[in-house]
Amino acid sequence: MTETLLTQIETPGTVVVPHSYAQRALLAIHVQALIAAGHAVQCDEVYEPETRPDRDTHGELRITHFRSCEKCKKGAL
Repeated sequence: MTETLLTQIETPGTVVVPHSYAQRALLAIHVQALIAAGHAVQCDEVYEPETRPDRDTHGELRITHFRSCEKCKKGAL
């Protein structure tokens, strides 16, 4: 799943990462590398109401690679 997820966030769109995703550190490095390369990427955490006992306090990560990304419009990864 890691390779697929990393590939998905390299193209414009939104990807939701489950809160239980084990490789968050690798994902954070990849997102920071995209931002440093000039891509329009934003990452935030989406919380659910605490009505579900099977969930901890952390929610899913939502990674948005904006369709208006100038780097992608130029054809560069």
